[in-house]
Amino acid sequence: MPFRNRLLYFFRTLWLLAVFWIEYGSFKYSLWGCSWPDEGFHVGASDIAHVLLISDPQVPFNLTSRPRWKDSLRGWLYRHVLQKNWMFASQSRPDVIVFLGDMLANGFMVQDDAQYTAYYEQFRDIFRFDKYTEVYYAPGNKDVGLHIDPGVARVAREHHVEHFGPVNGWVTIKKHTFAILDAPGIVEEDYLRSQEGIEYDNWPAKNHGAVEFIRAIAAGGGADHFPTILFTHIPLHRPESASCGPLRERGSIHRGVGPGYQNTLGKKTTEYILTAIRPGLVFSGDDRDYCEYVHQLYPADNPIKVKEVTVKSFSPVKYIRYPGFHLLSIADPLVVPPKSPTLADRPCLLPDYYGAYPSRYFPLFMITLIVVFYHQYRLHRKGHRLTLPSFSESSHHPHEIWPPVDGDIVDNIPSNISDAPHRTRIRISLRSQKSPAIRSPQLATFAEGETPTLRASLRSSPPLDGSFLPSASPGQSFYPPSPSLPRLHESLMSPGGDSPQIDNVPESPFNSLFSRSPPASAPESWWKWTWSNTFVFRGRRRRVTITLPAVWRLLPFSRPWYAVAQNRRKRGYLLVDVVTSLFYIFWPSLLLWGIFTWWTLL
Repeated sequence: MPFRNRLLYFFRTLWLLAVFWIEYGSFKYSLWGCSWPDEGFHVGASDIAHVLLISDPQVPFNLTSRPRWKDSLRGWLYRHVLQKNWMFASQSRPDVIVFLGDMLANGFMVQDDAQYTAYYEQFRDIFRFDKYTEVYYAPGNKDVGLHIDPGVARVAREHHVEHFGPVNGWVTIKKHTFAILDAPGIVEEDYLRSQEGIEYDNWPAKNHGAVEFIRAIAAGGGADHFPTILFTHIPLHRPESASCGPLRERGSIHRGVGPGYQNTLGKKTTEYILTAIRPGLVFSGDDRDYCEYVHQLYPADNPIKVKEVTVKSFSPVKYIRYPGFHLLSIADPLVVPPKSPTLADRPCLLPDYYGAYPSRYFPLFMITLIVVFYHQYRLHRKGHRLTLPSFSESSHHPHEIWPPVDGDIVDNIPSNISDAPHRTRIRISLRSQKSPAIRSPQLATFAEGETPTLRASLRSSPPLDGSFLPSASPGQSFYPPSPSLPRLHESLMSPGGDSPQIDNVPESPFNSLFSRSPPASAPESWWKWTWSNTFVFRGRRRRVTITLPAVWRLLPFSRPWYAVAQNRRKRGYLLVDVVTSLFYIFWPSLLLWGIFTWWTLL
């Protein structure tokens, strides 16, 4: 197999493997050990509920009527990553799905009802689940806003309640209470309480607010009967030096506040929540990175030790390489053996699919382009080197004969001449070694020992003029438009090697080269746009040939087209060959990528 074919096959196979790995294999590899943590329950499958936790999907939405193409492309890629992540995460087939806030990247900014409905439909188009799956949503600061105008916040909360459900609520699953807290709401109440200088026990809670919700659970909403699991978008307070465990990619969670966000709940708010609810497990989001921390409180009656898991962001983010989600298994406490755990959780990491385009696809594309272009460039340089005809007597074509010319001129010319390259134009002039000024064939007598010479050139020249050739039969012409160099047939030579016999020239395909009309095998572009005229000037016969590209060259608007036409012969279709090679390499991988993309949209 030629090296060129091996190179194309290599890159085609490399791209197929790359697309298969990035679009499918990397997800399967990352989620290889991601399964429901049911090993320690020792109960039947019907007594276990599987809960899938998703944090910070932040589905984008174009608020402008005419976004820039870069923003549109970035938005499409972002949504495609979410669809890809969700396709593999949903293959775990959960019974319950809990979103830990920030479902929409610009939820509180959309005030129009129709626009918000379209935004919600985009979210549902990405996160598809059947009607039998229970889904719950904890509000985030990007959903309902935080420290924003009261009028905007009121509309944002109305939209959230209408499409996602109540901002505060609880539900019982397998004898466990799921408490979903309005974290932005309790932050705003905490600011009001701090300004008044009132403790939580004496604070007059807002109607349907977060503090009222906590008091309802503490008063008998399930906390005294079943284990409680708290879901909040904003993480609870912890010391600045607290570690987040080995699965965190960078730093730890620090206190911080700014326009529209707050990194953690306040210290007194955290103590009030843990003391009132006494949850068995806490799940939070907002930080975008994974964090596992154990809260320890020591009230007078009973110490509190609660584990909190901050779930990784489901959407791509600049400073976090690997997104993820969380699996939670819940067993019925009435079925499991005494003193056995009823909760088990496991984090799952997704591959860096969003970064695969700039860090994997693009470098591989540039390497492929450079190698293919360099290889084609070398091939074209080798293919366009001028190769002079070979004068080997062992190779000749009996069907190609030298045009009949005067015997005194062609005397002592070798008997056969090999073909010139197919696309190389050969100009032949017969010159005496002592008379270099003679540029065209003329009837002249050479002295003994003088030998005519052959000169090859890439430049085209007018054909031999008929006046300097011997007379031909009626209807025969001596204007060869063929670019190839014919051979001298041995049958024209006399037995003694003297002058060729031009009488009774045998019929040959080469005779058609001497007619004004082009041969049937010649490309149409050689003659269709060519005009020629022969005339006599200063005693010599001249010929002028004008081609259409030469005329169009004078037109300024057709300059690029003429440049392409001229460079075809010079470059030998280099760019065309490069593009063709790239298409040969990429079309199977593009087809495979399209299949995976179509599969994602199902």
